[in-house]
Amino acid sequence: MAITERTIFPEKQGLLTRVFAVDAPQTCKNINVLMLGIITSGKSSLTNTFHTVLRNNGHISNLCAVSGPHVESTTKKLQRITIQGLQNGTQFNIFDCRGVRACDKARCKEIQHVFEDDLIKVIHGHIMKDYKFDETATIKEDHEKYRNNPTDADKMHCVLFVMKAENIDRDVNDHTLRRMLEYLKANNIPCRVILTAVDKLDLCGYGHLNDVFKSRDVKLKVQTAKSKFDLQANQILPVANYVDETTQDIIKDVLALQAIENILQEAVGYLDSVI
Repeated sequence: MAITERTIFPEKQGLLTRVFAVDAPQTCKNINVLMLGIITSGKSSLTNTFHTVLRNNGHISNLCAVSGPHVESTTKKLQRITIQGLQNGTQFNIFDCRGVRACDKARCKEIQHVFEDDLIKVIHGHIMKDYKFDETATIKEDHEKYRNNPTDADKMHCVLFVMKAENIDRDVNDHTLRRMLEYLKANNIPCRVILTAVDKLDLCGYGHLNDVFKSRDVKLKVQTAKSKFDLQANQILPVANYVDETTQDIIKDVLALQAIENILQEAVGYLDSVI
């Protein structure tokens, strides 16, 4: 085992221990996280990566189908994926929906406004899993997938804005993402920006975990997200998704686990404040 792996292994084990010790309030054992992002931003790969590192059996998860770079979003419905059971029955659930279309045409804007209305209903727990998003109209209260009286266990407790690091300069200007971020801030709902594919940037050799944070390219991308979205540095989380690998990589594991711990702790803190 290389010296870097011997150094990083205890950190990975410590992260796993802390993540599995996360305990939601007794009255709400669901920790619900919603993912938003431009089409092909890496949302499905991120879900697979989170499942891989928490399952931690050496194999790469393929829970979610991953679309190619020029393919329309494979996610048409509101999907609920239970990533892992944690302490005392706590469930870590990720909710995924179709990707945001980066388009300035009038028709695209109309579709996105409908989508934004539905997303707000998702955040507040009104839309059930497996609802198929309608591009022409927002969900009605008499729809079978509409929940009239959502509980805290139905609502979202953190929203992730998933962006490829190499595309951050473009994606931070997307109108839908910016409007959703403004809504979350106005309603004091936690959010995080996940920078995916940081391993595609210049990482000073990418031989050690610390190289990710020393990389000038990564620092610039984090700073862009921080300034454009007016967020704190600890709200910008770089990860390197599993895409083509067949076995786990300890550096990717630690990056993903750091992000998971950050997200879960923020979500639990939010639950503690509203219950």
